[in-house]
Amino acid sequence: MRKRLLIIYSAILGVGLSYILWLKFVGIGIPCVMNMHTGLLCPGCGTSRMLLSLLRGDFAGAWSYNPVTLCLVLLWNGIAVLCFIGKPKIVATERFLTVMCIATFCSLLIFGFLRNIL
Repeated sequence: MRKRLLIIYSAILGVGLSYILWLKFVGIGIPCVMNMHTGLLCPGCGTSRMLLSLLRGDFAGAWSYNPVTLCLVLLWNGIAVLCFIGKPKIVATERFLTVMCIATFCSLLIFGFLRNIL
């Protein structure tokens, strides 16, 4: 389980860091298709700017760009560390991770809805 978790986590981290470096040096990001076609903000809008703010150590700026994704990034990194350590055992169970995935999906849906009506 640990080896598989390390491979998955390393791949996600590698792709994410590559994208952030691309943004930092080239300045061309992935446009939001939802925003382009509807004018509405998707739950992920602001994530690239949030990550760039985190790299600069600007936590207030990161929070202002996308607070829910910031919390989810911190939460999932904590879960990954706990899974790797193996304590508590419940964190590495399929049921717990499924519930957390559903909770993540629901929180992003609610955030996406609320950020466009408020």
